[in-house]
Amino acid sequence: MASAEEIGASLISILGPISNRRLHVLLYYAQASSLLYLKRPMFPERIEAWEFGPVVPSVWHRGDDRAIDQEPKEVRAYIDQNDAIIVESV
Repeated sequence: MASAEEIGASLISILGPISNRRLHVLLYYAQASSLLYLKRPMFPERIEAWEFGPVVPSVWHRGDDRAIDQEPKEVRAYIDQNDAIIVESV
């Protein structure tokens, strides 16, 4: 199982620079889609409901609300094929 940070890095590699808030919304959608279609969580970290939306605290504390783009390029190797399909569809 990939970590939320690895899934986030995969999202960034697909979309390019995005805000920290948008990243967390996309992580939320990816987790929800995985639970719905694969019947399992995509990543083990907990998602919390913060005032401005869903947040994975361990990922949030890595950045602020500026654009995030300093992630490794070959991150898709860390996630399985089913997770990659969901990440690309989010």
